[in-house]
Amino acid sequence: MKKLLLTTGMFCFILPAFAQETQTAAPVKQNAYLAFRLGSSRMNMKMDDEKEKKSVFSLSGALGTKINTDLRAELEIMTYGDYEETEADGTDLFEYKHSAVNFSLNLLKDFDIGKAKPYLGGGVGFGIFYDELKYDYTIAAWRYWGKRSENNAVFSANVQAGMAIAVTDTVLLDVNARYTYFGDYKVFDRSVKMENKAVNLTAGLRLNF
Repeated sequence: MKKLLLTTGMFCFILPAFAQETQTAAPVKQNAYLAFRLGSSRMNMKMDDEKEKKSVFSLSGALGTKINTDLRAELEIMTYGDYEETEADGTDLFEYKHSAVNFSLNLLKDFDIGKAKPYLGGGVGFGIFYDELKYDYTIAAWRYWGKRSENNAVFSANVQAGMAIAVTDTVLLDVNARYTYFGDYKVFDRSVKMENKAVNLTAGLRLNF
């Protein structure tokens, strides 16, 4: 009888302690994240010796992971909306369209100051530019019309700074500013040299998991 009472007492003592330990177990660390941002990009273009500047819509998405407490790496894709230009001279008409998408591997360092976490970083990758020209013109009674389009891939590099503000334990508001340099290329039978740079300002959400 004494052994039964002793065993029962031990179980009554151990079980609550085990239950309490299970309930207070440390949460699983969040090492990966998805980020989505949208905003505006200032495209600085140079076509041979002619410079053009225009703001276009940008959208980006990234898949990232923590390397350590304050260092992250991410794969990102960013789109740059259409730049369009039309020139008309009498019956002659030229319509030009220019857009891009950029793929980059970014390395980012976070600075923890509470719920707000500023960060600095940069990345390298490649951009794909789409150039389209529609034309309809006349020379010496001969009429020419049609459309030409090309895709060109170039090296890209960016530097960036941002701020992430915690909304919940797994959701952050992410504001980002960056400068991106793209390598030059030649378009339309290599007759025109294209140079591109971009300044971006975007905002969106980062989802930790």
